Amino acid sequence: MSVLLSIIIPTFNGENTIEEVLNNLASQIKGKKLQKMLEIVVTDDSSTDNTFPIAKKIASRCSFLHVFKNKKNLGMDRNFVQSMLNARGKYVWFCGQDDHLMDGVLEIVIGLLTNNKNVQNVYLDYSQYDVGKKQVVCSSMIDRQLIHESKEDIIYVKNADEYFSVIVDAPSFLPATVVRLDKKLLKKLPPFLNTHYVQYAYFTLGLNEGTTIILRRQLIQGPIPVDGWQKNGNSLYRIAVGKLYCQYLLNSRFDAILPRRLFNEQKKEFVYNYFKLLL
Repeated sequence: MSVLLSIIIPTFNGENTIEEVLNNLASQIKGKKLQKMLEIVVTDDSSTDNTFPIAKKIASRCSFLHVFKNKKNLGMDRNFVQSMLNARGKYVWFCGQDDHLMDGVLEIVIGLLTNNKNVQNVYLDYSQYDVGKKQVVCSSMIDRQLIHESKEDIIYVKNADEYFSVIVDAPSFLPATVVRLDKKLLKKLPPFLNTHYVQYAYFTLGLNEGTTIILRRQLIQGPIPVDGWQKNGNSLYRIAVGKLYCQYLLNSRFDAILPRRLFNEQKKEFVYNYFKLLL
């Protein structure tokens, strides 16, 4: 049986979290029917710690886990693309080296991919948890982004225009993003390298290539670590600039797939947050 879904984990110096993440995933896959349809792909970006040997040790007892190591450090976006190239699945599901998928979410995603035709993207809802403050800061990202209230747990959209009439943005959080592998779309990614948002660009570029499913169930929790980029002013600024440039490209090129109104709103938000940091 060919692989339907590759869970891809681009990693760098993740020795403190990678073992727990892989063991959690393995416990949800090993010995179950879905094992034949899934693989886990770890792509280590030439880590200087023990990430690679830890992952290889776990792979020695999990036939569905494949571990790769780049000969040199590629940087975040290029490692994301390399992770996609290492995958054998029809679809790839991004996962960070410190992210946890709740029990049952694998079966739900497999069901969405097998029971619907021509699926290009799946946007999975998630909550955000501030590790330092020990509190949930966002209980539902999709509910926050919906343009109109909806009672539907699952929303289906056919193209970019329809998508952006329902929701204001595409997902950038890795585990919220399931996409169909498409060589044509991969070839469009070079301009987005070094923006920190190559996965966001790929999702958005695919909106006109098939059905996008928006799943409004909180099955993923996104941690905001004490030492994460969200807490660092310089990192936050750099990543915000990267997203804005990514959105500029999506609006000014590639058939202007990202609406002008969204890009203008993001520009205003960026300026506001920039001066907020200065003050």
